[in-house]
Amino acid sequence: MGRCTNTPRGIHATHRPTSAQLAGGTPTICSRHSQRSPSIRCELAIGWGFHYAVGIAYAALYLAISRLVLASGPTLVSALVFAIALLVVPWFVMQPALGLGFFAVKTPHPNVTRIISISGHTAFGVGLYLGSISTSFL
Repeated sequence: MGRCTNTPRGIHATHRPTSAQLAGGTPTICSRHSQRSPSIRCELAIGWGFHYAVGIAYAALYLAISRLVLASGPTLVSALVFAIALLVVPWFVMQPALGLGFFAVKTPHPNVTRIISISGHTAFGVGLYLGSISTSFL
């Protein structure tokens, strides 16, 4: 079992060991064996915490762009475009750096991985929009 989780050792969360090991101080970058890197204590919690912190930073960036640069305020379309555009980071930076290839081509199920990424980012875009319009009521 994984540390601080009930996850069997053979099943890795999407962000293991990427953000967990980067945030935890033991990065394994540019390795085709990054999934075999030694685990760190509470890496799943660290990884998801880091991922959510990045999401919060991106949300702040989206609000700043939509209100200050575009001067139109948030729209559903702009939130979805922004969230989908963020796929550039995992597909062209993180996954290749971790030996998973561009667009997760070297993962066991690349199409499933891509669909999960697109679905998650779409949900993030909807959340960005709903969160941004809810702040207008404050």
